[in-house]
Amino acid sequence: LPVEARRAWERPLVEHYLSALANAGGPRVTFDDAWAHYRQQLAPALLMWTPTLCHPPTMPDMQPPEVSLEMIKRITTAIDDLGGPPCAQ
Repeated sequence: LPVEARRAWERPLVEHYLSALANAGGPRVTFDDAWAHYRQQLAPALLMWTPTLCHPPTMPDMQPPEVSLEMIKRITTAIDDLGGPPCAQ
Protein backbone atom coordinates (compact mmCIF):
# COMPACT_ATOMS: atom_id res chain seq x y z
CA LEU A 1 0.00 0.00 0.00
CA PRO A 2 1.15 3.54 -0.55
CA VAL A 3 2.23 5.16 2.73
CA GLU A 4 -0.91 7.25 3.26
CA ALA A 5 -3.22 4.31 2.52
CA ARG A 6 -1.27 2.08 4.93
CA ARG A 7 -1.48 4.71 7.62
CA ALA A 8 -5.23 5.04 7.13
CA TRP A 9 -6.06 1.35 6.82
CA GLU A 10 -3.50 -0.82 8.62
CA ARG A 11 -5.31 -1.04 11.96
CA PRO A 12 -8.78 -1.58 10.44
CA LEU A 13 -7.34 -4.21 8.09
CA VAL A 14 -5.66 -6.12 10.92
CA GLU A 15 -8.93 -5.99 12.88
CA HIS A 16 -10.86 -7.22 9.83
CA TYR A 17 -8.44 -10.10 9.20
CA LEU A 18 -8.61 -11.16 12.85
CA SER A 19 -12.40 -11.16 12.74
CA ALA A 20 -12.46 -13.11 9.47
CA LEU A 21 -9.97 -15.63 10.86
CA ALA A 22 -12.06 -16.22 13.98
CA ASN A 23 -15.31 -16.40 11.96
CA ALA A 24 -13.74 -19.05 9.71
CA GLY A 25 -12.95 -21.21 12.73
CA GLY A 26 -9.33 -20.17 13.06
CA PRO A 27 -7.61 -19.27 16.29
CA ARG A 28 -8.68 -16.20 18.19
CA VAL A 29 -5.74 -13.84 18.20
CA THR A 30 -5.75 -10.64 20.23
CA PHE A 31 -5.21 -7.40 18.40
CA ASP A 32 -2.13 -6.66 20.51
CA ASP A 33 -0.52 -10.01 19.59
CA ALA A 34 -1.37 -9.57 15.92
CA TRP A 35 -0.09 -5.98 15.96
CA ALA A 36 3.21 -7.07 17.48
CA HIS A 37 3.61 -9.74 14.78
CA TYR A 38 2.69 -7.20 12.11
CA ARG A 39 5.40 -4.85 13.37
CA GLN A 40 7.93 -7.70 13.66
CA GLN A 41 7.51 -8.62 9.99
CA LEU A 42 8.79 -5.22 8.84
CA ALA A 43 12.47 -6.05 9.42
CA PRO A 44 12.34 -9.31 7.40
CA ALA A 45 10.40 -7.48 4.68
CA LEU A 46 13.18 -4.91 4.45
CA LEU A 47 15.74 -7.70 4.46
CA MET A 48 13.99 -9.39 1.53
CA TRP A 49 13.55 -6.23 -0.57
CA THR A 50 17.06 -4.77 -0.16
CA PRO A 51 18.77 -7.38 -2.40
CA THR A 52 16.38 -6.48 -5.23
CA LEU A 53 18.15 -3.13 -5.35
CA CYS A 54 21.69 -3.96 -4.21
CA HIS A 55 22.35 -7.49 -5.35
CA PRO A 56 25.69 -9.16 -6.07
CA PRO A 57 26.71 -9.41 -9.72
CA THR A 58 26.04 -13.16 -9.67
CA MET A 59 22.31 -12.56 -9.11
CA PRO A 60 19.93 -11.45 -11.85
CA ASP A 61 18.01 -8.17 -11.76
CA MET A 62 14.83 -8.88 -9.81
CA GLN A 63 12.90 -5.61 -9.92
CA PRO A 64 13.30 -2.30 -11.69
CA PRO A 65 15.25 0.05 -9.38
CA GLU A 66 12.30 2.44 -9.02
CA VAL A 67 10.09 -0.41 -7.74
CA SER A 68 12.74 -1.54 -5.26
CA LEU A 69 13.30 2.01 -4.02
CA GLU A 70 9.57 2.58 -3.56
CA MET A 71 9.10 -0.66 -1.61
CA ILE A 72 12.13 0.06 0.58
CA LYS A 73 10.77 3.58 1.20
CA ARG A 74 7.37 2.20 2.19
CA ILE A 75 8.87 -0.39 4.54
CA THR A 76 11.29 2.01 6.22
CA THR A 77 8.52 4.60 6.60
CA ALA A 78 6.34 1.97 8.28
CA ILE A 79 9.23 1.05 10.59
CA ASP A 80 9.62 4.72 11.50
CA ASP A 81 5.86 5.28 11.89
CA LEU A 82 5.45 2.26 14.14
CA GLY A 83 8.51 2.87 16.29
CA GLY A 84 10.51 -0.02 14.91
CA PRO A 85 9.76 -3.69 15.29
CA PRO A 86 9.17 -4.87 18.86
CA CYS A 87 11.44 -7.48 20.34
CA ALA A 88 10.29 -11.04 19.70
CA GLN A 89 8.90 -12.77 22.75
